Amino acid sequence: TQIEEEISKIDEELEYGEKKLKVLDTALKGLEDAFREIQKDFGPKLNQKTGAILSRITDGKYNDLKISEDYDIRITDPTQLELREIDYFSNGTWDQIYIALRLGIAQMIFEKGKSPFIMLDDAFVQYDDIRLGQAWDYLYEYANENQILLFTCQRRDVEKLKQYKNANLIML
Repeated sequence: TQIEEEISKIDEELEYGEKKLKVLDTALKGLEDAFREIQKDFGPKLNQKTGAILSRITDGKYNDLKISEDYDIRITDPTQLELREIDYFSNGTWDQIYIALRLGIAQMIFEKGKSPFIMLDDAFVQYDDIRLGQAWDYLYEYANENQILLFTCQRRDVEKLKQYKNANLIML
C-alpha cells in the first residue's frame, strides 16, 4: 500500500541520514585528534617563544609562562615561584604579556624574515619609563628583519623613537 511505501522510503532516508551522521562524526573526531596533535606541538613552542620575548622586555623578570588551549595565561611570580593568573599582575605587565604573545604567534606562523608588518596603536600607554625602554629596545632589534608601524599620540614615544638610528618618524 501507499502508506507502507512511504514508511519504507522514510526508513531508507533515515538509514541514509544515520550513515551520513556516522561519517561526519568520524570526520569530526579525526579533525579533533589532528587539532590536539598540532596543539601538543604548538603549545610548548608558543610558551617558549612568548616567554623568551617576555623575558627580553621585562629584563628577565618574567620568563616562565603557560598559555592554555583557551589562551588563558599564567605566569610564574618570581617572588613566590608559583604560577599566577594574569589578573594578579598590573596592567603594565598585562600589556607586556600581550605584546609578547602577539609577537610570539607572528614569529611562529611566518618564516623568519617573511612576517607581515606589525601594526601597533598606542601600545605603550600603560608602560612606565623602564618598561617603555625595554619594549622599544626589543622592537628596534625586531625591526631589523620585520617592519613595524607604530601609531601614537604619546610625546614620549616620539622622543624615544628619535634615539634609534634608521627609524623613520612621520608626523601627521
